[in-house]
Amino acid sequence: MTQEQYKKAIELNERISELEEAEKSLKGSNLWYAYKNGLCNWKTLAEWYIHPIKNILDKHDKLIRQEINDEIKKLKSEIETL
Repeated sequence: MTQEQYKKAIELNERISELEEAEKSLKGSNLWYAYKNGLCNWKTLAEWYIHPIKNILDKHDKLIRQEINDEIKKLKSEIETL
C-alpha cells in the first residue's frame, strides 16, 4: 500500500466512523421537524402537529437510514480495494 492509499484509507475510515456514530445516535429515534426559535433555541413541533405527516416522515427516515448503511458499505468496499 502506498502512502497515498494509506492516507485515503484513513480518510475513508474516519468517514465510516462518523456515519456509524450518527447511525448509533439515531437508534431508537424517529425523523422529526424542528424549528429555530431565536438565535440558538431549537424546538420540535408538537406530536399532534406532526401526526398528519408521520407516515411521510417515517418513509424518509427509512430512506435516510438505508442511505447511511449503503454509504458505509461503499466506503468499506473502497478500503478493501485499496
